[in-house]
Order: sequence, then structure tokens, then C-alpha cells
Amino acid sequence: MTLYLVNESRQIDCANDLSVYSDLDQVSLAIEPIDVENNEYFIFDTDGQFYSIKSGGSFNDFSYAKTVSDVSLVRKLILDYLIVIGRGYDKRLSLEENAARIGLDG
Repeated sequence: MTLYLVNESRQIDCANDLSVYSDLDQVSLAIEPIDVENNEYFIFDTDGQFYSIKSGGSFNDFSYAKTVSDVSLVRKLILDYLIVIGRGYDKRLSLEENAARIGLDG
């Protein structure tokens, strides 16, 4: 199952504050238009796909477009964040299973 992650960071390669969601609709419920306008989020999935996001100006009114794909960067972000929160990356688990260890749906 593909999971979607929101990285609240101004640097794409820095796992500042990751949240994990089951789908993009759940992402839309969690993010804020002002933060989208200020480029405070990087959104990607556990397949390595990154997304650009645009706000329609109100809560839950967002559109997503696929941009680059980089599985190794996604793996690095999840690994780094799991270490920061004291859970560590479990090599026996899939990328999705490790991402779910961060906590699902925010």
C-alpha cells in the first residue's frame, strides 16, 4: 500500500517533521493553505514520487501534480526521521512498513 508523507521543511533533503497519511485526501485535511503558499511542505509517497502542491485558497482545497521520482531520497528521509524520533530504520521491513512506524494519518 502506497503511503503519502508530508515533510514540513524548507529543504527537500532534510527530514524536519514527517507525517504519514493513507491518501492525498488525508494530506489535504492536515495541511494549511498559508504554509503551502510559503513553500513549507514537501509531499512524496513511498513509491518515491514527489508532488507539487497548489492551494485553492481554502482548507481542503489543494491540487497535486507529480514531479520527480527519487526512491533513495525517500528512503533517506524516512531513515533519518525514524532515527530522530528514536525508532530506527528496520531493514527487515519494507519502506511502507517503516513509514507507517512514524504514525499513520498525522
